[in-house]
Amino acid sequence: MRTTYSLFAAILLSAIPSASVAQIVVAYPPIDAPRVARLDHIVPVATVTPPGDAITLADPKPGVDLVLGAATLDIRDPGRPMIVFTVSNGSESPIPPSSVDVHVATVYANRNGAPTVNICGTMGPLSGLLDRPGSSGLGNATLAPGATVTMAMPIGPTNCVVGQSNVPLGFLVHLTSAGHPALHDRVARLRRALEAQRSRAQQ
Repeated sequence: MRTTYSLFAAILLSAIPSASVAQIVVAYPPIDAPRVARLDHIVPVATVTPPGDAITLADPKPGVDLVLGAATLDIRDPGRPMIVFTVSNGSESPIPPSSVDVHVATVYANRNGAPTVNICGTMGPLSGLLDRPGSSGLGNATLAPGATVTMAMPIGPTNCVVGQSNVPLGFLVHLTSAGHPALHDRVARLRRALEAQRSRAQQ
């Protein structure tokens, strides 16, 4: 457990994005309230993209079939923690929010105590997430070539079934601009990202 936290922390440490870049906030929907426990302490968070994706991450670290990026956890409202990270458009074409797939997954301990990725979580096109009441930035969500934006996303669920809460060890945000991958494909990449983090921490 301690090793797992250290490996996350090694990837996580990055500066909070400056206020000069555009900002997009995805609000918590009321339906998620029973699935997110109060979080009053920092846990590690990171971002993940496929290699070569037009979306570039802050402090990118290439891995096997993935790129890991930095993020921070905002717990100023412990009842609604937010994952904050910066992304850029590294391509020569605009990236509309409808083409950006987002999956916020929870890392928790399985029955054997080993960290694993929860396959349920907040997921879908960015345009749909920004349609939530209280979200902001929809009008500026199309990333022009070279543009940078700071995003704030709700954490993943701390339980997939109400009444079966798990203590979160951290959160991973999977992003891609190359359409909407099958659940199996994106979860497989998230699990490989977790293993890459563990391996790097042990080196």
